[in-house]
Amino acid sequence: TTLPAFARFQGHSFDGARRTRHGDFPGAIVAYRQALAFADEAGDSVGAIDVRIGLAYLELPANSAR
Repeated sequence: TTLPAFARFQGHSFDGARRTRHGDFPGAIVAYRQALAFADEAGDSVGAIDVRIGLAYLELPANSAR
């Protein structure tokens, strides 16, 4: 069986946070992007904001180094 979108969102979101804590920034970005898709599917706009904050934390430093 397939998990509901909200459960899949939570799993990917937690995975992104875990990967961030362990320094796996590319993996965290992938996990957060997957979480964002499921947050949108589940209609969780607050969760989507949290994920976007996590992505900004990871992506902005890379862009500011240019």
